[in-house]
Amino acid sequence: MAQEQQIKHWIYENNKDNTCRFVLGTVGKNLLVCIGVNPSTAEPDKLDNTLKSVARISEANGFDSCIMINVCPQRATNQDDIGWCQTQNKTNEMKTL
Repeated sequence: MAQEQQIKHWIYENNKDNTCRFVLGTVGKNLLVCIGVNPSTAEPDKLDNTLKSVARISEANGFDSCIMINVCPQRATNQDDIGWCQTQNKTNEMKTL
């Protein structure tokens, strides 16, 4: 019996210079949407450790696809490098207080 190969249909929205990523994921019938702080280096077919974990956990729980969106779209492997997002978040936190 031949094993059926799944073809992934990627959703990938980023800016022109790839410094921001807005959405990354796959399309399916049973979708899990995840919200992160900020994107790192992941791209279609080149997932980082975070998205590898999200994909593994979503599959283990019966989802056939997952999409990652982030509170801040600026790419950074270290949250201290986020810059304008930190300023905006601090401003919003101050308004909440």
